[in-house]
Order: sequence, then C-alpha cells, then structure tokens
Amino acid sequence: MRETVTRFCFSLVIVTVPILAESSDKLGESTPHSTWHSQQNEYAKAARFLMQSTLGFNRRELANINSVGVEPWIASQLTTEPTKLEPHIEFLASFGERDLNTSPQKLPYHKVISTGNTVGYLNFSTTWLRAVLSGDDLLRQRVAWALSQILVVSNRTNLLTEASANFYDMLLDGAFGHYEDLLLNVTYHPVMGRYLTYMGNSKAIEARNIVPDENYARELMQLFTIGLWQLDDNGNQKRGADGEPIATYTNEDIRVIASILTGFWLDKTRFGKIDWNRFDEPMVIHRKHHDRHQKTALNGYISIAAGTEPNAEIKYLIKSLANHPNTAPFISRKIIQHLITSNPSPEYIARVVKVWRASNGNLGKVVTATLLDPEARSTAAANSLAPTKLKEPIVRVVSLIKLLDCGNNLGKQPTDFPGLQWWHPYLDEQLNQEPLGANSVFNFFDSSYANPGAIADKNLVSPEFDLVDAVSSARFTNYVWQGLTLGFHRHPNNPEFEALKCDFTWEQNLLNSDKNAFVDYLDLMLTAGNMTESTRQIIQSQIDLDSSPVDKVRSAVLGVAVSPEGAILQ
Repeated sequence: MRETVTRFCFSLVIVTVPILAESSDKLGESTPHSTWHSQQNEYAKAARFLMQSTLGFNRRELANINSVGVEPWIASQLTTEPTKLEPHIEFLASFGERDLNTSPQKLPYHKVISTGNTVGYLNFSTTWLRAVLSGDDLLRQRVAWALSQILVVSNRTNLLTEASANFYDMLLDGAFGHYEDLLLNVTYHPVMGRYLTYMGNSKAIEARNIVPDENYARELMQLFTIGLWQLDDNGNQKRGADGEPIATYTNEDIRVIASILTGFWLDKTRFGKIDWNRFDEPMVIHRKHHDRHQKTALNGYISIAAGTEPNAEIKYLIKSLANHPNTAPFISRKIIQHLITSNPSPEYIARVVKVWRASNGNLGKVVTATLLDPEARSTAAANSLAPTKLKEPIVRVVSLIKLLDCGNNLGKQPTDFPGLQWWHPYLDEQLNQEPLGANSVFNFFDSSYANPGAIADKNLVSPEFDLVDAVSSARFTNYVWQGLTLGFHRHPNNPEFEALKCDFTWEQNLLNSDKNAFVDYLDLMLTAGNMTESTRQIIQSQIDLDSSPVDKVRSAVLGVAVSPEGAILQ
C-alpha cells in the first residue's frame, strides 16, 4: 500500500505542471559510471535531443549519437530504410488456413473470423511496436508517428488491419519526402477514402437529390493543408480591416472541392462493390461518377477547366493546396508541436517555414530545421524560449520499453514472431492513445487546448494535457507498474505465450555498484538531466525502503517516469 500511494501521488502532480513557451558501448556493462557520468552534461544534451527525435532510446543509441554528433546522426537517419508494418501483418495472415479450426484464445495473435480480414485489428499495435523496437529508423518512426496525428485515420471506425498497416507504411515512406507527394498518396489511399467517406463519392445528380460528400473536402483544407485562418509566415493570424481573423475558405469552397473529389473507388472493382483485398492498393477514379464541370474555388486560386482529366484534377488540387501560402506555416507549426514544444515562438515557425518554401515542402529538410533550430536546442532555464511540452502517453511507455530492453529478442524479420503481443489491456483504455486509434480526425487531443490556470492565463496551449485528469494519471501509473512487474503485455487467455517483459540486470548491477550513479542514470535517460533535488530525494528514499534489488529498480524507474520531470519534455 505504501508503494501504491507514493506512485499515485507522483502521477497526480503531473496534472498541475505548467507548460512554457551502434558504435561503442560507452554506457555498457563494464564501467557504466565512469564513462558517462564524467560527461553527464554532454550526454544530457544528447538524451534530450533523442527525446525530441525518437519514440525512445537505449543506452547504446545514446552512446552512439553522443559519439557521432547530432547533425551526422540526422543525415544518416534520413537515408535509413523504413521498418515496415505490413509484412508482419501479412505473415500473421498466412496462418489463416492453418489456424482455421484453432480456438482464437490459443493463438499467439488476435484473430477474427470474417471474410478477407482474419487478422484482428488489435494486432496493429503489436506490429507498430515491433517496428519501433526492432528498426534502426528511429527518426523516421518518430516523424511517421507525428504525421499519423496530422493526416489522421482511425482504427475505431476502420478495422482493416493490413490496409491500416499499408497506410502507416505510406507515412513511413513519405516521412522525409515532399509533403505534396505524401498528401497525394494519402488522398488516393482507400483507408482515408473510407474513413473520411469520399470513397464512392459521386457527382451531383439533381434529379436524384445526390450531392457529393463534403467530409474530406473540409478536412483536407481545415486539417491537412491551409487551416481555418489566413496566416503570416510566422504563424500569426492575419487580420482584416475590422481586426478579425480572415477565413481561408467558405462553405462554397468546400462544395467545389467536394465536386473535384468524386469518382474514387477501389481498383479493379466495380463502383460500389467492396473487395477487401483492394484496400492496400491506391484507389482509381471512375469517370462516369466524376464531376467534369468547370470548377473555381478559393477566390480563383483553384481553377479547373471543364473536361479536365479526373486524375489531373486531383493532382492539381493537391498541388495547389500543398503549395498554398497558408500550408507551410500551418503544417510547420504542427510538426514543431509534435516534436519539440507546445508553444513555438513566431520566429521559430518563420525559420522552419523558410526552409519549407525553399525546399518545396521537403519534410526531411523541414524536420532537420525543426530539430536543429536554436530554439529547439536551447536549454537555458532563464530563456523564455526554452521549449517544453508534455510527453504523449504512448511515447512515455515506449521510452521505458526501449530503455529497459523489453522485447529485445524480437528479431528484425516478420517471421521472428515469438508470440509477443501489445494490445491487452486495451491501450486506449489504459493510455488514452493507441497507434492509429484517435477518437476523431482531430486526433487524440485538441491542438488548441489550454490547461485552465497558468497556461490559459498566459494565452499558451498544452495539447497533450487534454488527455490528462486524475483518473487517467492513476490509470497510467498502474499500467506502467504492471508493465514493469508483469510485462507490458500478457496474453489474456494463454500464459504460455511470451510476455513483453523487461530485463533489469544492467540496472541492478549499476544500483548495487553505486546508488547515486543509478539515480543519475535514470535522471539522464528519463528526464535528460532535469530531475529536481526533491524528486531525487523521493527516489532515493523509495530505493532504501524496498527490499529486493529488482523491486528497488522497478520502484525507482516508476518514480522517475511518473514524476513531473519525467512527464515533461524540456
């Protein structure tokens, strides 16, 4: 009970924290303290950078970036091949016939019995985690995770497991390419077509009271490109003569854009007929159902002559929106918020936008500029521009799994499948997040959310705090503790399948050698050297209270992970 109360209190503190604007094993098993502790400041800077640019890292990856340097590391990551998700789902699907008469409770994966979809959608989170843990593309995985929260589709209404994996792989492929190309691919993807209900969108037929669905047309502008309000390059809203913000589009613009987005359906399939095997292939446009009239929108910015070829119309539309003056500041701000800080300064946004425009929206260059910007690299406590944000629940959990080498025997091939799962208890219930599991197209949290009190009073935002309350904080703490003690996944019906358990051997050896060095290590890996003295005293006291060495490690890891310094990226 003592331990439970301590951890619960830690988690509640998080709610009130305000947000302001493979080389050598130098951290290895032999002399862990002498090698990194003497260079703690440099390692802390490297750790903070990895917190911004990855979904989690271990001591070997930290030693590597500290050795090679940030800029060479980024350059290398930009050319590292993506670790894909779909091959693993395909591997699970290959079990379909073999496992047809086997009880789903006895299978090492989640299975449903339905035509064309034998692999349950709960496997998606397992497959996602395997890619994150086993791949060398750390930066690409982090950027794809951010893009999945900008170009949102959700498994909550789209339970097509392999197609969803294919969609995510598209984000991985496009993470460092041109935004225009990625957006075009997104527009043709059946998962997006089904999620935002424009697949099967037909041209207007007045006599039959048929009008095109406007869902994707609206979100394509509002969320994926130009946003609601006209912006300067620094992200500030432009104002009209009346002092009010200027809207970027009208309802009539939505209607016209919707008429362009007509005729989409699955490839090699009759219009309106479902073929589940085609959902991981780009859609095609059926000319009969596409509006071929002249179209003008956004005060003439978009102008299409009557009779233009349908695919040419779509390509023109996406190119126009991707290159609209508003898109660079609107999407750049989102990228900065997901990677670095909830409240980037106008100057920060303007510097990234400059790179966007010079590179025609090359995301690799935009991400590089975002990570290397002086504001991103600033750590001075007295500097009002020092970036801070609340870490997302998924990122906090994956960071622990990476740190503690949980699941380090996964292997890198789809066939390396030891029965590991990561979906039970259901992630959205425990963490308010799961890969491709947003509540709506607006993502898991509102990007304009401001926590009441100091944050809102200063006209700042704290998007990730939209997920936080007393209940979610306690639930998160309990989830982490169960993960540390029992494994981050246990098969709900069959304990013979492998649990995602953590190996604390290295940490126990360090603790047995030097308690202060052990706490310093957790400070480095989980807070980038930002642990306060009060938190340090709590952690050290907890270590003294626990009896077994492994419990000492677990309690200390939990304490740092749910502390304010562990929760806030600063």
